[in-house]
Amino acid sequence: GRVSGAFNFFERVEAHGGLFARLGGHAQAFGFSAEPGRLPEIRDRIAQSLEGYRESAERRGLHIDAKLPLESISAELVRELARFEPYGHMNEEPLFLTTGLRVGDSQRFGSGRVHGKFRFAGRPAVEAVGWNMGAVMQAAGAGPLDLVYRLELNEYNGVKSLRMLIVDMDVPG
Repeated sequence: GRVSGAFNFFERVEAHGGLFARLGGHAQAFGFSAEPGRLPEIRDRIAQSLEGYRESAERRGLHIDAKLPLESISAELVRELARFEPYGHMNEEPLFLTTGLRVGDSQRFGSGRVHGKFRFAGRPAVEAVGWNMGAVMQAAGAGPLDLVYRLELNEYNGVKSLRMLIVDMDVPG
């Protein structure tokens, strides 16, 4: 497991140390070995220990570059952002925050349906993709949601579309 920011995931996993044959790591990363039959219990116990855990994106160590209303997301904005590439150390790709989003359509996709996709009520031309976030996105329901994301202009089968690549999400309340 791996996380970024101030969240200490290892501390949450270490509390269930008796479930593992071996466990090691630090605040932002951990690894383990366990009997295959214990994996469902491990998954469930870790999920239970995370229930109710919430903190702001800033406390999780995410640097939000701008708060954007959904209406401000455009192909022109994405092309302007591309002028700042290449991204990397000391030139991080910008992160945006949009709050109070209402989901118009949600689906899971990919092998094992592990990825998720949102389209938004009133703005179906913009989609948000969460890699390996399908279950979390499905559980979020119709919203309102707060999303932290990167922007891209995705091209698939010759068609370009605006896409938010979800980094973090929160269901306020």
